[in-house]
Amino acid sequence: MAAMKHPVPGSNGKPARSAAAPAQTEPAEVIVVGSGAAGGWAAKTFSEAGLRVLVLEAGPELPADDGAHPLRMAKRISKVLSGRQRTQGFHPGYWGSDPDLWVDDIDYPVKYPPDAPFYWMRGNQVGGRTVLWGGVALRLSDYELQGATREGFGFDWPVTYEELAPAYDRIEVALRVHGTAEKLPQLPDGRFVHAHPLTASEQRLREALERAWPDRRLIPCRGIDGNEPPDPGQKFNRLSSCGSTLADALRTGKTTLRPNSLVTHILPADGGARASGVAYIDTETGARREAHARLVVLCASAISSVLILLRTAAESSNGPLADLPALGHYIMDHVCAASMVSLPDMPYEAPAPRTGADSFLVPRFQNLDARAQDYRGGFGLWGTLQREGFHSFPGMRSALGFVVAHGDMEPRFENRVELAGDRDIWGLQVPYIDCRFSENDLAMRKAMRQSLEEVLGQAGGKARTMLGALNFPGPWRLVAQLEEGWKAPPPGSYAHEVGGARMGKDSKTSVVDPRNRCWGMPNVLVTDGACWPTAGWQNPALTIMAVTVRACELAVGSMKAGEL
Repeated sequence: MAAMKHPVPGSNGKPARSAAAPAQTEPAEVIVVGSGAAGGWAAKTFSEAGLRVLVLEAGPELPADDGAHPLRMAKRISKVLSGRQRTQGFHPGYWGSDPDLWVDDIDYPVKYPPDAPFYWMRGNQVGGRTVLWGGVALRLSDYELQGATREGFGFDWPVTYEELAPAYDRIEVALRVHGTAEKLPQLPDGRFVHAHPLTASEQRLREALERAWPDRRLIPCRGIDGNEPPDPGQKFNRLSSCGSTLADALRTGKTTLRPNSLVTHILPADGGARASGVAYIDTETGARREAHARLVVLCASAISSVLILLRTAAESSNGPLADLPALGHYIMDHVCAASMVSLPDMPYEAPAPRTGADSFLVPRFQNLDARAQDYRGGFGLWGTLQREGFHSFPGMRSALGFVVAHGDMEPRFENRVELAGDRDIWGLQVPYIDCRFSENDLAMRKAMRQSLEEVLGQAGGKARTMLGALNFPGPWRLVAQLEEGWKAPPPGSYAHEVGGARMGKDSKTSVVDPRNRCWGMPNVLVTDGACWPTAGWQNPALTIMAVTVRACELAVGSMKAGEL
């Protein structure tokens, strides 16, 4: 993949910036900020409705992946040891991908308290983090969407599962999501094209698990087949928005994509009661520019969208965004615990294909009908055995793999992001993130570890160290550091961050309304993970898309009715 471009330096070594660049009028009715999971669907929805769309993406366009490059491992090691990607290197997915798809930690720093790190995993390029996505696509249920009513945990979303279901249907059909119908209320079934089979080792684990605990179901994971080739005429497959939603939007002729365009803040109009567009930096030249439209849709990823809103509020202390007490608060990630595993007495079997969605899943089984644990909420298990990347060898009677538990982090006002005094390479204030696990989160993590041991023990398996997994991709010393960190990974580590501009029914406790419109600035939508009131235990990508589709379809109706 092409390397990400660095800023054009000025005479002082800083990025060159124009002090008074002229406004730039765009032929657009809708500006979509970001081109990933949310941005792709926003652009597709508006352009297919006949509206002119401008997509602003902070990073560059990329060519199609050229496969595993022999020098990439050396490049990864160098960037981690130099500190340029030390935080990014904490994520296991970093070690199997192009390091140019992850940001530079020095150029784009994050501040946090010394005793409470937050590892923000980022990628600035067309397609966002969908170019790194494993494709797991899970629906939320009313156990998560109405958690406060059901068990007194978190907050109720201002939308129900019934209201999101049509958007889920549309997305699953378009992306050809695979899975099996299980009739589990805590994980609603979808519109699946087919099922991917479990490996023999995963089937053995399933039989042992369900024999011991009938309420714990091990099922094939649900998601997009990352092993399928791109559709005709596409460079990327459907895992990336570049090969699906964004490509669909561009085919309409109604969408213009502008890469290397870092949005800084929203431009107000009508005394701040509406947005007239956005200000952005051309990261190839350093020039400051503006784009104007009837509607602005923030899809930049949770924390990036919150930063745009915070900078907008800072630009106008009397503006509507400055009077939203919840802005920047209730940041969440998933609570998680992970282990490399082995299952003995398994004959050698050629490894099955594996992407993130070629795996198994144990849906949440805690606190469903009544609270029976010393914590609220729940978690699921996701893992793989005897698949590519976790090889056993002929004559070796042990299946290798991993299991990860991921659960519902408690939404708390104290967990927040704000603007720090430090600046990044573009002169923008960097985020200061103070996000800590609660006592409930720590009790859940303890239960996760116990559950991992129980499940493996029942099948005769055991946890292994990452070093003992033989083929884990990465140098031993760095892998040892990763393993130590994953015993108690800090927030951000799972790269499922949500919150900061949550949905709600009033401006005192939320940032956007039930239709994802900013309170006091109704022609600004926030549809990515920033708008989430709770985290759930499921992977967030599918619901980010569903929330986006619903909000954009509602906005299309309002625009055609002349209300926006």
